[in-house]
Formats: sequence, structure tokens, C-alpha cells
Amino acid sequence: MPNLVDQEHAGNENSFIQWLAKWFATLDVCASASGSYRSVVTNDSYPLLETLPRPRLAQPDDLCGYSLELMPLISRIGQLANQDPSLWSSPVILDEISQLEIYIGLFYEPDKPGTLANTDPMEPEEKMRNTNNAFASSALLHLYRRVYQFSKDHHMVRTAIQNILRAVENLTASSTTIVLSLWPIFSAGCETDDAEERHFINMRMQHMESLGLGNFKQTRAAMNSYWSSGTHLTWGQYLESHGSVFVLF
Repeated sequence: MPNLVDQEHAGNENSFIQWLAKWFATLDVCASASGSYRSVVTNDSYPLLETLPRPRLAQPDDLCGYSLELMPLISRIGQLANQDPSLWSSPVILDEISQLEIYIGLFYEPDKPGTLANTDPMEPEEKMRNTNNAFASSALLHLYRRVYQFSKDHHMVRTAIQNILRAVENLTASSTTIVLSLWPIFSAGCETDDAEERHFINMRMQHMESLGLGNFKQTRAAMNSYWSSGTHLTWGQYLESHGSVFVLF
């Protein structure tokens, strides 16, 4: 009996350690892709995550809301964005950026015909598909804006934003799954100048804030501050210059 108890304790402890590893890794990559912070996540970082089962490429993790395979890709976007842009003219770097875009696109799974949005109960797999889509689209959004340096009205930037909002809209406002999508929602909010899109994002974040989720309160306040500033700075530059600190997960 003691052995069984010890095994159960060890199993619970390992699960908790894995949970912490995924949580810290998500904080790391989101911060890296969003600002000047340099991520430590690479293809060989967080070896504990490599031990987790991955049945198929785009299957999202039930804690993070997106595929763990996206982690090093999002981290690499942050690393590229924080490099001297003159280095991007290298054929090797240009090829890597192009491959990043293609590979991230593989994680996006379009809505299935006949799928009803905004209906409960929604299958857990369908909820996770939407959060995974939101993260994949957010990764592309950061690639387009921070690496390719496309303008906000560029058609690829607009498509990425619309795909994020479609994924969020597919989740009912009362769905707690939307909690996992804070980084994509916030990213879309800061990169759109469309009044209707801003209103939708603000209302969704305000609803989550009303449930007592402090992260949504802080990020919504920062987002609204950026909107009202009328600055030509990117939102990352603006928030960094104002010393804004909050958690995007």
C-alpha cells in the first residue's frame, strides 16, 4: 500500500511540474513575441515538455489552449523581431521567415461545414480547436507586423485579425475557454483600428473581467490606453515606454 501511495504522489507531483513548465513556457513565448523581452524557449528548451504525448501536429494542449509545437515557433518570431532588421536581408533568414509562415499556417484548422458558433454545449475538442486557431493566427499576426513589418491595413494582417476574432466569436461569451485566448484577443485589439472590431474585443474582455479575472482587467486598461493615445508607436513600444507590466496568460 505505501508503494501505491508513493506512486500516486509521484504522479501528482509530475503532473504539477508539467503544468508549471507549460505555464512558464507560455508566459515566456507570449512576452517574447509581444515586446523586447528575449525568450529562452528554443527547439531544445524545456526538455520536460518534450516528454508529453503529441498525438497529432495541431492538437492543442488542454492547459495552454494551443499545440505545444507552436511554442518554439512563437519564440523564434520574438527573437527575429528583436534582431537588427539589417540581418533579415540574409537569404538564410529570409528562407527561415518564409518557412515559419508556412509551418505556422499548418496549425490553423478552418471551421468545419455545419459547425454552429455561439452554441452550448460545444464539444471540448471544438473549443480547443478555436483557441488553437486563435494562437496560430496571433503568431502569424506578430510575424506580419513585427518581422515582415506590414502595415495594419495589409490584407494578410487583416486576415490574421479576422481569423482570431472568428475563433473567439465561435466561443460563447460565457465560455471559460476564452480565458486561454487572452494573448490572441489582446494582440488583435492592439493591431486593429476598426471600430466594430475594437468594440467586440472590448466587450469580450470586459465580460471576462467581470468574472474576476484580473489579467483581463489589466490588459483591457492597457489596450484602451493605447487606443486613446493616438500614438504612431507600435503597441509594444507604447506599453514598454509607459512601464506597463501584466500577464498575457
